[in-house]
Amino acid sequence: MRKPIPSFLAGGVFCLAATLVSFAQTAKPAAAGASKSQVAHGEYLVKSIAGCPDCHTPMNEKGEPEPGQG
Repeated sequence: MRKPIPSFLAGGVFCLAATLVSFAQTAKPAAAGASKSQVAHGEYLVKSIAGCPDCHTPMNEKGEPEPGQG
């Protein structure tokens, strides 16, 4: 005979599922409401200030960015 699932475990799974469903219904893509100036400012921060592409862009053997990879 199978043992029943403890109520605290079943309740935790239910709460997690409810939270995920709620989040999925309210989440929007980040740039959906962004203006062109906000997107341009974000691009400036990522490329100029933070330098994210310096470490997070695939490079070829010459140290050049791989086309279509970044």
